[in-house]
Amino acid sequence: MSPQVRTTRYIRAGLLLCLGFSAQCTELSIDSATAQAGSSVQIAVRFVAAGAQVAGLQFDLSFDPTMALGASAAASATSAGKTVYSAGVATGLTRILLAGLNQNTLGDGPVVTLTALVSSGTAAGVYALHLTNAIASDQAGNVLPLTTSDGSVTVNGSANLPPSGIFAQVASGGGWKTSFTLLNLLPAANGANLTFWNDDGTPLALPLTFSPELGQLPMTGSSTDFVIPANGVALVETELPAASAATVGWARLTAPAGVVGSATFSYQSTASQDLEAVVPLETRTPASFVLPFDTTAGLSTGVALANGSDTSTANVQVIVRNAAGAQLLTDSIPLPVRGHASFMLTARYPSLAGILGSLEFQNPSGGNISVLGLRINQTGSLTSIPAQPK
Repeated sequence: MSPQVRTTRYIRAGLLLCLGFSAQCTELSIDSATAQAGSSVQIAVRFVAAGAQVAGLQFDLSFDPTMALGASAAASATSAGKTVYSAGVATGLTRILLAGLNQNTLGDGPVVTLTALVSSGTAAGVYALHLTNAIASDQAGNVLPLTTSDGSVTVNGSANLPPSGIFAQVASGGGWKTSFTLLNLLPAANGANLTFWNDDGTPLALPLTFSPELGQLPMTGSSTDFVIPANGVALVETELPAASAATVGWARLTAPAGVVGSATFSYQSTASQDLEAVVPLETRTPASFVLPFDTTAGLSTGVALANGSDTSTANVQVIVRNAAGAQLLTDSIPLPVRGHASFMLTARYPSLAGILGSLEFQNPSGGNISVLGLRINQTGSLTSIPAQPK
């Protein structure tokens, strides 16, 4: 008889004993909660020892894929010196393990805090949180009988998370990779969303990978929800095959206040060398941005613009000045709703070669535009150019 078959029989036998003698069994249960679409809610997973000496727990949790789930240790687990580990097994299925300090046993109470982020497009209804493959073990690693009780999330209406900011450029493929590093500065887990857009304002589907702590499987899509642990860090990366053409666009982060971050652009110039530039999340919405540029001594400047408005087009007015402040030229760059544009400065304006100066980007309609600059030297090395509000 295989160990797995023996374990299953032991668990079933233990459950029959509990039911047959009407005794209280060791139990794992999930609370139910109510949330609005586009918001996050915390849900407790509770444990009842019923006199058993339980040192570790493992279970699978299935949930609707319109949600993203994070898991952290709750009071009964932390007091017993346990750590929570979670990993995505499949879409809508996460495996959770409580382990550590095996000599300590778990007491009654909440052992895991789930943070469920409900996507903004989730319809009203009741969504089950289902426990399967639950196993309890004692200090010697022996399997103990364990009953389970499911929970649910009732979704009522919609309450979208506030937009946190914009990354005015995303590049993937053709040797480019973009990595988003997000920090949760708050003492509680928080949900976040990244959404990607093409130049014409349509959704941009990209391959996405996630740091292990997020418990997310790799995916391809134009929007992703995930939960960042309390005081934790999330890493989300997109990289199309190097042989494919570079795909560009922009990204919006939607998350509660206290979630901040940056994007890193990486370009593999050779098999052994990557060039990188880091840009912060743009949260400012001034009437105009000013970007310095330098095209002297073999230097180049790249520019990216994004229209963060979901309802209004942006007709961005460009004023180019030299280092003495004299106006050299003007231009107009139309951006559709959620539109994007990117260009090398001297490719769009050849007359600016060999000049030190500034670019002012104005949006008369008062929409939410974002501006990003990249400086490239003769060797191809990259660095970001901060845009200044005006």
